[in-house]
Amino acid sequence: MPLSSLRSSSETGGEMRRQVRALTGIPVSVGFGETKTLAKLAVEIAKKSSKADCVLDLTGSPYQAEALSRVPVADVWGVGPRYREMLERNDIKTALDLRDADDEWIRKRMTVVSARIVQELRAVQCIPFVATPKSDSTLELLPLALKELNQVHREGFQIR
Repeated sequence: MPLSSLRSSSETGGEMRRQVRALTGIPVSVGFGETKTLAKLAVEIAKKSSKADCVLDLTGSPYQAEALSRVPVADVWGVGPRYREMLERNDIKTALDLRDADDEWIRKRMTVVSARIVQELRAVQCIPFVATPKSDSTLELLPLALKELNQVHREGFQIR
């Protein structure tokens, strides 16, 4: 779906949600951020927030730090159970704590990928936005189902 510069991200996200729901019947949440990691966190927050109505834009938001302070470090994409335990033992309990952690400390205790995730939390893009295939066979069939639904729609049939 092309993103129009005349629409707000909330309007664009709402339209994306409506289109996916209309085509698939699947409710989705939409998140925007300067980086892949921030966008993933925006989606997670949007799912849980009654105020967000399943759409959240953290791009340049003055509320970004507040949002990150509400996300447990375990919910940060790329932080597994072992790192969660180590981080929490060192008083890094939220995504905000991880974002603000000392670079040298992170480099000594975590992987290069983890250091990139920290940079991403700081809005420095290190991980490209690319589609990643899912192993779930239902999700693998979704593009085919959407193609078939679009074909049916183009041929003039109504989808209800």
